Amino acid sequence: METYYALGKSIVVLGVAFQCALLFIQGWALSKSRERCFVLLFSGAALGLVYSMLAGLPFFIRLSLQSHVVLGKVTLGLLAIGAALGVWGMALLVRSYYNLSQNAPFGSSGKT
Repeated sequence: METYYALGKSIVVLGVAFQCALLFIQGWALSKSRERCFVLLFSGAALGLVYSMLAGLPFFIRLSLQSHVVLGKVTLGLLAIGAALGVWGMALLVRSYYNLSQNAPFGSSGKT
């Protein structure tokens, strides 16, 4: 059982670290370009970071059954909203890239 909790803690720490990296990258992109897609991606990553920390909380502290249920409901809401923002932001990013590629001249030299 101790191995299970050690593995769980490692996964939580790794997930939080990757969420921080994503948040940093998307924050940098947002600072360079105030596009709506980056606002959505940054918001989704921020909610993902909060989700990761809250969902991993039971590996670090003991909680009552009622606390587990409340935490489960809260994390489910964060997961749903964060994922929706992330998918919406990614769809806008891909659409803007597609539109840009359709309007760009063919070839790297700029000749048509």
